[in-house]
Order: sequence, then C-alpha cells, then structure tokens
Amino acid sequence: MVIIILSWMGTPYYAVQGAPAVEIVQELMPEEGAGLVREIGYDGLPIGVYDTREHPVTEDAEFNEVLHEFEAAIKHFGETDASFNEPYGILTVSQEQPGLKRINWELFWLSPDGIEENFQRFFFIHENALYWEQYQTKDFGYLREGQPAAGE
Repeated sequence: MVIIILSWMGTPYYAVQGAPAVEIVQELMPEEGAGLVREIGYDGLPIGVYDTREHPVTEDAEFNEVLHEFEAAIKHFGETDASFNEPYGILTVSQEQPGLKRINWELFWLSPDGIEENFQRFFFIHENALYWEQYQTKDFGYLREGQPAAGE
C-alpha cells in the first residue's frame, strides 16, 4: 500500500509540477502520448520561426491553435511563477531531410536575480508516423493496403 501511495505522490495528479518551461513543452508535445503537435501531424506543421512576442498567425487553423496555446501557457506561468519573469518562446519548424521535420522549442526568461535563463527541447516528426494509431485515438485502418479511404 505504501508503494502505491508513494508512486501516486510522484505523479502530476498529486500536485508535482516541473519547471515552467518544461511544463509548457510537455503540455504541447509530451514525451509519452500524442499531444497537440503530433495530433496535427507532419502536414500541419508549416516551416518557419514563430516568436510569441510577435503573436504569430499562420494560414493553418490547427497550427494557430498550437501557437496560441504556446503563448497562453507562457503568459500563464509568467503571471503565476515568481521565478519565470518576462518570458517568451520561439518555436522553429524546419525540414531536416525529406519527410522529416524538426520541431525546436526555445523558452527564455529572467530569473528573480535578473539573469537570462533559457530552455531548449527538440523533437522530430516523420511524414509517415501514425501517432493517432499508436495511441489508439483515431482509426487509420484505411491506410492499410486494400482498404478504402475513410468515408468511402
């Protein structure tokens, strides 16, 4: 029983929270699970550099939601965490090689002592990755050979 309780106490459900920068990236692109970025997939990630100080907007509504959530999370932690001052983020989507995009998250802020801090994390998305199918949240069975496309 003690092991179960102590294990549970180490989860986010027991008010364990990481550093703001880690929490922001983890929410949008978790280490485990699909997350908002993987949900929109390879084709929904336009190449470019997006700085939250400039309130970026693209032609893709789903990617705009990612940018909005990124900016909102940074603002939230900037208002609620005394060690996360004047924060901003830069999201870079680049084509690393054919069929492979790199998503680079960078966050910058001032510590309580006025020292500039930063956090950087990157992930890769392949054009043939089926994150929805992996996490069993969307049926991609139609992609298998010999099956009609969804809705046919």
